[in-house]
Amino acid sequence: MRIFSKFRDYYDVVVGQTGFDSSLVYARESKTLPFKGNLDDYNNHRAWNSYKPDFRWIIILFCGKEYKCIQVYDSVGKYKYFYTKEEYLEYVKNNHKEYYNKIQKYKGGWLYDKPEYTLFEKQIFTNEEISDLHIKYNSPVLVIDEDHSKYNVWNVIINGEIGKYQFVRVVNVYTAFQEIEMYIGGILGMVKDGKVSIADKDMLPQKGFDQFSFKNPKGKKRGRN
Repeated sequence: MRIFSKFRDYYDVVVGQTGFDSSLVYARESKTLPFKGNLDDYNNHRAWNSYKPDFRWIIILFCGKEYKCIQVYDSVGKYKYFYTKEEYLEYVKNNHKEYYNKIQKYKGGWLYDKPEYTLFEKQIFTNEEISDLHIKYNSPVLVIDEDHSKYNVWNVIINGEIGKYQFVRVVNVYTAFQEIEMYIGGILGMVKDGKVSIADKDMLPQKGFDQFSFKNPKGKKRGRN
């Protein structure tokens, strides 16, 4: 896969290496648009108390999968990123002891009483919704990020730079490149005007997809990641 872009991302180092399809092209043009979706739970979990971490949520949709990340602005003026509740709690324990002791006593309650780490376990979008968003924006990489200057306002960054969110800790260099290549050559490569053409439906089995890759069977619910 060849990449045409004005910026470099962490998986770009794989470009030109053997074993990948050089006929595929990823035109990685990044743009930011307003995003409207049900993210109310994540809006309500902000750090209003001084003893809590100064944090915000970032949601990354990468090749059909959803990843949630807490971004923390630490005491030395650097951003840290946490993709699991375990690593986030470890950070809070070591840097915000008072808050850590309080959330250890959490046993349930109103939404605004829930510690933010509980939202790691929640799936925001269904698999079908994730695929629809990839197709809508014609991009294998979408970053849904709360506006830096406005509360409760979210943007979607199409073809966003995910290396700056330390995404390499979740998906390594070669796997990231390979998954993007497969997603562009598979699902996005068969989409025309937001739909899968009739001719391309015959190619689905050859590319590793079946009739259920884009829609749920009638009467059945698609499982979550």
